[in-house]
Amino acid sequence: MPAGMNAFLSKPIDRVARVNTLQQGLPPVAPDAATARLIPAATSPPEPAPQAEDLPEISGIDLATTVKRLGIPFASLKPMYLRFADGQRKTLDDLKAAVAAGDADAARHHAHAIAGAAGNLGADTIRYAAKALGLAAQERQTNLSELLDAVIEPAHAVMTSIERLRAPAVKADPADDAADAPCDKAAVAKSLAPLAAAVDASDVTGCERAFDALRKLAVPDAMQRMLVSIGERMSEYEYGEAARLIADMRKQLD
Repeated sequence: MPAGMNAFLSKPIDRVARVNTLQQGLPPVAPDAATARLIPAATSPPEPAPQAEDLPEISGIDLATTVKRLGIPFASLKPMYLRFADGQRKTLDDLKAAVAAGDADAARHHAHAIAGAAGNLGADTIRYAAKALGLAAQERQTNLSELLDAVIEPAHAVMTSIERLRAPAVKADPADDAADAPCDKAAVAKSLAPLAAAVDASDVTGCERAFDALRKLAVPDAMQRMLVSIGERMSEYEYGEAARLIADMRKQLD
């Protein structure tokens, strides 16, 4: 961030607001002659407005507002919803276990993770309920079980709706079943390189493409769980944690 720039961006992430804030803090740059020739004249006709996407229905989510806030098409956003459903099921189970065990610190941690992921993807009902549970856990309140129900019910509704976005599974011949094929460590390592580069650059679209390519490869169950965790961290824009998990996965390959 440039020296002297002072701004605040709250979660959930608004990519358009982030770009606008950065542009306000950066000094104007005068274009050189070569660049000036590439800039359309003020009298040029305006670009046609982009056509609205035909968006699916996801229970509990204002998808049109979320797409606009994130500034990416639904085609790029769809894998993030699928990974949200895959990853947050485990986090919900961990949250249930923490509440049942009376572990307030673990409950607060898991509730915070769910609230962040849900907020970024527009699942506001889950977000607010999880934030309320996390705050209650931090304050050592005794009504965590009651607050947990307010998280679980909308979460199940959202995840059930997200499941409808998946393409129908196609039954493959046993000889072609990639799940039973041995792990090609070289191919996995090669696919991890562009994912690591995209994570380091906080490149949302690059992360999506590299991650989708990686998930098509056959990997052991332990690595599959790591992939789910990596996808979850990227969906929450926690790129530092995603980079750490990628490094751990590379060590396992070695």
